[in-house]
Amino acid sequence: MTPSVLIVDDSEAVRITLEAIFEDRGFDVIGVESLADARLQLSRRFDAVLVDLHLPDGSGTSLVREVRARYPTSIVIILSGDAGLDPACADIVAVKSGDPDDLAVQVERLIVRAVPQA
Repeated sequence: MTPSVLIVDDSEAVRITLEAIFEDRGFDVIGVESLADARLQLSRRFDAVLVDLHLPDGSGTSLVREVRARYPTSIVIILSGDAGLDPACADIVAVKSGDPDDLAVQVERLIVRAVPQA
């Protein structure tokens, strides 16, 4: 089954970079620029949701809580410029200046761990 990721970031450059990296790794990728657009996509479950902390229409942490309530097995990553941010209810806080390939590897590992073993 193809893993899926929702990328929520108002920076087009960040979104395009992450979309390309995850697509190259075989993910089904949806990229959006706002909380409103992300909420429209949440009619389906994503294996991972990457959400910017600061979006034009609110805080990414509100989306983290919504994803956790609706899809408790989805991996949730907060994207931030602040390395010292407490992850709250997210699985990872990823610093935007970090290596996006490393982030993709971390997400893949978390997805594998989250899938129930037969």
